[in-house]
Amino acid sequence: MIVNQIIRLEKAVSMALLMVVVVTLSAQVIARYVFAAPISWSEEVARLALIWLTFVASGFVTADRKQITVDLIPRRLGSRVIAILDRIAGSIVLLSCLMLLVGGFRFVWRVWPVSSPGAGISMSLWYAAASFGLALMSFHAAVELFKKQDITS
Repeated sequence: MIVNQIIRLEKAVSMALLMVVVVTLSAQVIARYVFAAPISWSEEVARLALIWLTFVASGFVTADRKQITVDLIPRRLGSRVIAILDRIAGSIVLLSCLMLLVGGFRFVWRVWPVSSPGAGISMSLWYAAASFGLALMSFHAAVELFKKQDITS
C-alpha cells in the first residue's frame, strides 16, 4: 500500500536528518576544541535539520496515532461511541492542520528573500518545514478519517 511506503520514506528521511544533526554537531565540537577553528555554518545546518526532523517525524507519528493524547472520556462508553469520538477528533485534527497549512504557505512565500546569517539559506526553507509537516499530518489524518470503519456495531 502506498501509505506504508510513504511512512517508510518519512522514517528514512527522519533518520537521515538525525544523522545530519549528529555529524554536524560532532564536527563542530571537534573543530572547535581539537583544532580551535569552529565551523561558522554548522549550528545553523544542525538547527535546520532538527526543525525538518521534527516536522517530518510528525507525519509518521500521526499515521501511527502516537501523538500525546489525554483520555478524558472513559473507555467504558462502548466501541461505537469511541469510534464516533475518534472520527470527530480526526476531523478536528485535519481541519486544524489544513487551516494552519494555508497560513503557513503564505508566510513561506513572504520570507523568501530573507537569508540566514551563517549559512545564507533562505528562511523559506526553515519555515517550509512546518508547512511540509502539516501537509503530512493532514494526509495521514485524512487517510485515517476516510478508512472504512464500521461505527454501527
